Amino acid sequence: MSKSKGNGIDPWEVIEEFGADAFRWALLSDSAPWSSKRFSKRIVAEAKYKVIDTIHNTHAFYSLYALIDVFKPEEHPAQPPVNELDRWILSRLNTTLQNVVKGLETYDFMNPAGQIEAFVDELSNWYIRRSRDRFWSRGMTPDKVSAYQTLRKVLLTLAKMIAPYAPLIAEDMYGNLGGEGSVHLTDYPKVNTEAIDETLERDMETARHIVELARNVRKETGLKTRQPLSVLIVSMEQPFNLERFAGIIQDEINVKNIRVEQSDSSFVTYHFKLNLKVAGKKYGKLVEPIQGYLKELNAADAQKAVDNGYLDVEVAGESVRITLDDLLVEKQGKQGFASASGYQLHVALNTTLTEELEQEGLVREVIRVIQDARKKMDLPIDKRVQLTLDVDDELRAALERFVHVLRESVLVSDVSFAKIADMETVSFGDKTFGLHIV
Repeated sequence: MSKSKGNGIDPWEVIEEFGADAFRWALLSDSAPWSSKRFSKRIVAEAKYKVIDTIHNTHAFYSLYALIDVFKPEEHPAQPPVNELDRWILSRLNTTLQNVVKGLETYDFMNPAGQIEAFVDELSNWYIRRSRDRFWSRGMTPDKVSAYQTLRKVLLTLAKMIAPYAPLIAEDMYGNLGGEGSVHLTDYPKVNTEAIDETLERDMETARHIVELARNVRKETGLKTRQPLSVLIVSMEQPFNLERFAGIIQDEINVKNIRVEQSDSSFVTYHFKLNLKVAGKKYGKLVEPIQGYLKELNAADAQKAVDNGYLDVEVAGESVRITLDDLLVEKQGKQGFASASGYQLHVALNTTLTEELEQEGLVREVIRVIQDARKKMDLPIDKRVQLTLDVDDELRAALERFVHVLRESVLVSDVSFAKIADMETVSFGDKTFGLHIV
């Protein structure tokens, strides 16, 4: 940027548009303060929506539900967290704080900012999203109290942690959460090493990777998450406590069952071609007959070759041992399965839909439409409603079979089927039906 060339950016305009916190975050996290940098409004906008807005929304989530539940921290003595998610987010908080302190003590602003950004994403897109049902549940159960206590503790510590980067939102959070005085007059938070559980963090990361891969499969096959599926198969070599995380994974992916296998042979088949860059000169005149042999290779022999690491071939009157290093190995999902790989994991979803699965999928689409209608009506989030539905026979059969799913997902006091005046016509896919909410 050059003032004389007129291509400079007025900082006051940036602050007016995106806020001072986002401006500071962009300056401190993009590169070392003493280094030259490319600066633009896009960088500040990214800092605002990725970090500052996410922190604001997380704080707003806590404030909203604490107000609804009249949650008063002083009325609930602190208890060691039992819930897996609470223990995980507190471990991640202290691991992040440990790395941030280490960086700041060496005058490194950029890498600690990256650590905080990653933690904020985990807090919002995993901990809170996975814990929403706990905050939405009726009554002040011990698990709900633990969720409130954990989130408040995390947000208070986060406010202190981000104070050098985003002083305004840090001060606002700290005061609203009951902090004494100013956040800028408190000591920087100290790491609680006893709260760090490396095994839990590693296994939760594996669970999140499994979820990510399975979501990619759904996206590639066009199967919405609202459509339940029968089974998710995970092939992995590293140790993983499936029983500990099965519920989380099943809920995220919307599958009825999950199992871990050492091999992916149950859901993929292998297809081979010679890697001509590596093996062309090596096999010379045998390349063409070998390619023909590989093309006709059956699934069982291909699996055996993968297990052994080599393939013995008889071509043109010669015996040849071909190692996997000489081959291009392509995986394809077996009939009825779709798969994806990454993070040293292989996952596969059974994509076959039974009548029962299809019916539940229809009900979940209806639930989404009802939730959208509630938002449109601006109903209080804790208000129970009476539903009247005018649906076709297929939808009615599905709703009657899975009425418990409807009641679990929507705050409903009564559900009836009828055609009445003043019904709103709503739709999803190729389905249209009448909806009345009171």
